[in-house]
Amino acid sequence: MTRSFLSAPLLALAVLVVAGCGSDDTTGPDAGNGPLSLKVSGSSWAPTTLNTQWKNDILAIGGSEFGAGTTKQLNITGPVSEPGTYPLTLTSSVRAIWSETAMTSSGVNSKIFTARSGTLVVQELTATGAKGTFSFEGNTDISNGAGEGRSITEGTFNLTF
Repeated sequence: MTRSFLSAPLLALAVLVVAGCGSDDTTGPDAGNGPLSLKVSGSSWAPTTLNTQWKNDILAIGGSEFGAGTTKQLNITGPVSEPGTYPLTLTSSVRAIWSETAMTSSGVNSKIFTARSGTLVVQELTATGAKGTFSFEGNTDISNGAGEGRSITEGTFNLTF
C-alpha cells in the first residue's frame, strides 16, 4: 500500500522533469495522424505539445493539450532499455497517467487517472526516436479502484528525440 502511495509523487516529479526536457513539438498534430495519439474513453485525442526523451535507458513520453480553461495530459515514464512489452500497473517500473484539469469560476478541478492495468509495446527504440503502442485503464483512486476511471485505448507513438 505504501509503495503505491509513494509512487504517485515520484511519477509526478518525473512528469515535471520530462516537461522541461526533450523535444518540444507545438505544431498541434491531428488525432490519429501525429506522433502521438490515443482514445480517451472512446474519444480521439492528440496533444498540441509533446515532451519526449530517452536518456540513460529511461523513456519519457509527455503530451499536453491546453484549451480554454482546460488541460489534458498523458505521461508515460520508466526504464525502457530495448524494444519489448512493458506492463503499466500500479507496481510496474514503467508508469502511466492521464490527467484532466478544468478551471472554473469556483476553482480548479484536477483529476489524475493512474494506470491500474495496461501495456506499453515499444516496437522501435533508437537514440533518435521511438515507435510503439499503448493502452491502459486508469483510475483516480489508486488504493482500491473505486474512484472515477478512464480507458486509454488505441494509443500510438512515433517520436523523434
